[in-house]
Amino acid sequence: MAVKKITPIAQRTVDSMKKIIFFIMPFFILLGYSHAAEKYPADITAYLNVADDCQYFSGEWDSTLPKERQIEIEKKSECHV
Repeated sequence: MAVKKITPIAQRTVDSMKKIIFFIMPFFILLGYSHAAEKYPADITAYLNVADDCQYFSGEWDSTLPKERQIEIEKKSECHV
């Protein structure tokens, strides 16, 4: 059985695939470690959630909104952070 000779184009393709695998695989391997962060304690998590809500609702405020919506936003954005 004769071994088929690889053409230069095929060799370049194989080489480029090897380079891609060499540089991309470590990225995917390390990606799992980058998301393995510590969880915050419950009180810190609650604080961050309230702070996020306050920031969100403060951006919602607009003087052209209906009074009902303004009152609703004021109640939700009363932050005790």
